[in-house]
Amino acid sequence: MAKKKPDVIFSDVHCIDCAHCYDHHEMSVKGVLFMGRCPYSEWAVFLFHDYCNHFKMKKA
Repeated sequence: MAKKKPDVIFSDVHCIDCAHCYDHHEMSVKGVLFMGRCPYSEWAVFLFHDYCNHFKMKKA
């Protein structure tokens, strides 16, 4: 029997890679910051979620 493919396509970039993301806060038990602010969002965002329509890559 064939396996069903997932509908979600995971991307290689996340909110943490965006130039607009700032104010990283909320450290996890492992010592990794996982929440941040975005000027296009009313609330704090998860840094490891997929990016939005306003995404702009940070300059290295």
